Amino acid sequence: MTTIQVVDTQEITPLSLAVLLPGWADEASMIPHPAALLEPMEMALCRLLSVELPNHTALPGAQCLWRSVSDHLPSPPHLVCASPVHVIAGSDDAQLITAYRLNLTMDETQTMIHELNEALAENSCSFLHDEAGHWYYQGLPADALDASPPSAVEGHPMSLAMPRADEARAWRSLWSESQMVLHQSTVNLARQNRGEPQINSLWFWGGGPMPSRSPSNASTDVSNTVLYTDDRFGIGLADALNIDRQPLEAFAQLDLTSSRYRRHVVLDSSLLHGNPDFISQRDLGALWSQRISGHIRNGLDAELNGLTGCREVFMAKTARQPSMFSRIASMFQR
Repeated sequence: MTTIQVVDTQEITPLSLAVLLPGWADEASMIPHPAALLEPMEMALCRLLSVELPNHTALPGAQCLWRSVSDHLPSPPHLVCASPVHVIAGSDDAQLITAYRLNLTMDETQTMIHELNEALAENSCSFLHDEAGHWYYQGLPADALDASPPSAVEGHPMSLAMPRADEARAWRSLWSESQMVLHQSTVNLARQNRGEPQINSLWFWGGGPMPSRSPSNASTDVSNTVLYTDDRFGIGLADALNIDRQPLEAFAQLDLTSSRYRRHVVLDSSLLHGNPDFISQRDLGALWSQRISGHIRNGLDAELNGLTGCREVFMAKTARQPSMFSRIASMFQR
């Protein structure tokens, strides 16, 4: 049931709110109007922060992750993400499990990076890692590496996500060679003896340069935009774009109607990172349903749409008609 309340008001400055819950499916049926949206979380966040990305090749995964933990140290040239994964081979295809679910330690990371460099590094090509445990590779040009982030590939056939262009032949060769090195890794032998999944492959992605904001977009005023997230990609992107970034927990205390920001973007990647605070996808969906509905009950002139497809969940926007009309506040009651 929907109750419409009409309230007289002065001129209203448009507000917008978008919430990204990557990894969340449409199990939380209490969200009104579900609709599929299948773009990767990183692409969706760039779009919401008004940056132009023509394709996955331009996704600045390595640049954003490096910037989020490296205290503004310049990134090495030709840097791409070399995410450690566990590949499960099937009869017709293969699927991967991301590192967030593999309990990889820093000691294991350092050992395997050393083994890869010992076996594969040539000239200025090498593997490296940062203090947060993200893996990188530098050397090959990333122009032909049109690959989605591993979180977007997880649960889907890998063959559909592999770079197919002739120019990507060197990357496919490196992928095969790195698998052979990891197969013989002392770390994987120890993990096998403990009954843990092995790090038997790498997923190369995110070699694009840091993007610029779209000058044609009227909503690119950074002083009016705030990002709430603890996600490393989001932290690095907001810092590079000079957008105010607040920790995710700050949104719970936010009074949206009195906020000095007009554009609010929330990225909660708890499910992608295996956060144990949420038992199921339904728990996370219910939590954000309550938070967004609470803002609407408090008077936000908004249209609430549930966007699923395991990517973008909520988008709430104020009506953009002239504010000389009465303000309409929608309150969803269940």
